[in-house]
Amino acid sequence: MFQHAPKVECLCSESASNAINYPSMSQLDRLNLLSVKYNNSILARQDRSCLPFIRLKKINSALLAIKKVLANSEIQAMPRTLVITNTQTCNLSCPFCASHGIEESKKYYNDSSKNMGLDFLERIAKEAFPYAEDIWFSLIGEPLHIGLKTLNRYIEYVKRYNNKITLNTNGTLLTPSKIELLTPYLKEARFSLDGASRQIFEKIRRGSNFYKTMRNVKLITRVSNLLPESLRPEYEIKLTLCGSNIREMPRIVELANYLDIKKIYCNFVILMPNWDHIGGELVTNHKRLYNMFLEKAKRKAEEYNIRFTYSPAFDEHSISSEEIDPLQRDDMIINDLPADYYSKLPSIQEDLRFDGLEEEALSIAIKILESLLNDGQIVDESLVTESLELEQTSVEYLRKVIKQNGDELMSLSRTPNAEVNDCWFLDNYMDIRYDGDARICCDGPNLKSMMNNGFFDNMNSGGNESLGNVKDSSVSDVFNGPYYNFFKSQFLSGNPEQTCINCIGNQKRPISFLVAQLRSTLRSIVLNAG
Repeated sequence: MFQHAPKVECLCSESASNAINYPSMSQLDRLNLLSVKYNNSILARQDRSCLPFIRLKKINSALLAIKKVLANSEIQAMPRTLVITNTQTCNLSCPFCASHGIEESKKYYNDSSKNMGLDFLERIAKEAFPYAEDIWFSLIGEPLHIGLKTLNRYIEYVKRYNNKITLNTNGTLLTPSKIELLTPYLKEARFSLDGASRQIFEKIRRGSNFYKTMRNVKLITRVSNLLPESLRPEYEIKLTLCGSNIREMPRIVELANYLDIKKIYCNFVILMPNWDHIGGELVTNHKRLYNMFLEKAKRKAEEYNIRFTYSPAFDEHSISSEEIDPLQRDDMIINDLPADYYSKLPSIQEDLRFDGLEEEALSIAIKILESLLNDGQIVDESLVTESLELEQTSVEYLRKVIKQNGDELMSLSRTPNAEVNDCWFLDNYMDIRYDGDARICCDGPNLKSMMNNGFFDNMNSGGNESLGNVKDSSVSDVFNGPYYNFFKSQFLSGNPEQTCINCIGNQKRPISFLVAQLRSTLRSIVLNAG
């Protein structure tokens, strides 16, 4: 439980209440005045190093960097990024979703009893949030498919330990109250938007309302743009491309521009085995169509200065002259569009006109700034003490690690062209499920499944399987434990788990790249000391 903090220090330029209620002042004038006050406060500083736990996070990052450079499993650190699977449930049932796309799997995953318990969340937060920089919410359900009161508990821990949130969401449940609660603590929000017209969107994002969803997304991006620059998160559209929405690609870029989203990440749909009823959705069935609409989308992305990540066009020699138009296939999600569907569509600007949105965005932005400024007037003395104690212990340990490994670190600096196997997830990331099961990356197997498939058979774990589960052990014991370390050693030696072999995260990097990262991290600690 959170207790009221004693007033020990003022972080803002004024100690009076930050609610501004001058009768003659417009909403926009109120917002501008609050923005000035925020920008003059300590909260707006770029390095934020004076806030509790910020320097501790940098020290932990340095330990992770040394651990990676030396491939030394003896060095103890904590995850920089934590995925908290707060829920596996989802309000949609997209046809190609492995978790919620068919009735059998949806029944399993849409069980709210498998939501992460708040007592377990509190334990994870106390153990790991002080060291973590980023907190990601559920990657297998809709993270906002929970009550506002429960979401507020999550945000309280994020605020307490000065973390930032990465949110992957379908956008349908992004109410004004949730926007107000989330926006100040967002690092990035990624919206799964698989269409830019109502009929396409609602048939692929089954259970959604196109206009309501787009208004939600437009509202949060507008709120963000009204806030001071240091509070603005990044936004991205995640587009799962399939046969039914290939023609939407250029319009998706127009949609991103209208929503003021500067990044689009496009990936091809992956179907589960035996999903022949929608087998025609595979993009490899529509190579010529993909190449055609990809070029149109690329031109629009360049025009709007949008970062568009996509798979390369297919080689012309690989394209069959007998490709079947998606509208003429039975094994599609959508095959009933009229031939003149796209020629009759209104423009994005004409289609998405939202009355009252600007006034609502102004109101939310004002509430956010007033709340931040009022909260920022006090610092919980117990948090400052906890942060300093953890920081002192971590600094002493960092000095010890550098002293013990100084010669080896120097020798690596003299071999800058040597290459090593590298994956960002290996020494940075932990995905924790409601039952304590841990995953080493977002796409890979969990520790329990690897125990069952024999991956760890050649490892001497001492027979303690609890070191693969966070409910039975601490976060530190699992992250620094034998299962994680064996997985990493196999990866670094060129014998990774099967999932890693063709993963884009599996890369060769020059040792100089890792050494440069380490130097940068150590420099930031020195610069922010004291």
